[in-house]
Amino acid sequence: RIEPGRACKGENCRHMQCMDIASWRSFVATAPPHKREEGGGLACPICSRPIKRVLCDERFDRILREAPPAASSVTVDAEWRVVR
Repeated sequence: RIEPGRACKGENCRHMQCMDIASWRSFVATAPPHKREEGGGLACPICSRPIKRVLCDERFDRILREAPPAASSVTVDAEWRVVR
């Protein structure tokens, strides 16, 4: 089970963007027909690859933990550290 607020994406996704697990659960509940695969599975809302399993992205989780709580955007450096 993935706790709320975790950064995640589909296990076969190759993009950098993540979504929080609450957004994913909302997407699952309201996904438009063109985002659904045959057999009822879902396609990623970012890259459209089929999603069978959602995984946490530890790098983005760390960035979110290091960011100021009220931040609406975060800048990271080449080492994936939060720039303050």
